[in-house]
Amino acid sequence: MKITKFDVLLNAWVSLILNIFLNTIVPIANGTGLTLSSFASSYVLGVIIGFILMTFLPIAPLGNKFGDLFKLDRRDIKHQLVSTVLVALIMATIMSSFMTWWGMKDVPGYQDFYVASVVASYPLSLFLTWLSQNIGLCTGIPLVKKALGIPPHA
Repeated sequence: MKITKFDVLLNAWVSLILNIFLNTIVPIANGTGLTLSSFASSYVLGVIIGFILMTFLPIAPLGNKFGDLFKLDRRDIKHQLVSTVLVALIMATIMSSFMTWWGMKDVPGYQDFYVASVVASYPLSLFLTWLSQNIGLCTGIPLVKKALGIPPHA
């Protein structure tokens, strides 16, 4: 799998957007609250993990193949909306599992309720992952093209 400058910049942007959503909304929705220190550590870690997953695992190509099953044009927003369903499923599963562990690792006996915590937050994490990926792609593709001097309609 060849990794281009475009991929690196777009994956970094999408990871930044994804983790803003996940690290602000999920803790508030779970009732754990949001502090600057918990946000900062979770955000930095989440951005790194998200970037690594999107850059070095073939998640986007799998998503594209999933979108292709529906005979949608890859240049159409419908394809993006469908293909990111599979991408969100993979990303939300990994990110939600890891980030829940990260938030609970210092709680004595967290193992007793870890799975329940992941399952409880998973639907919201899945939706936020899908939504943020689409926002990240819709805003990131034009930004990365401009940054790299690629014509907008190329």
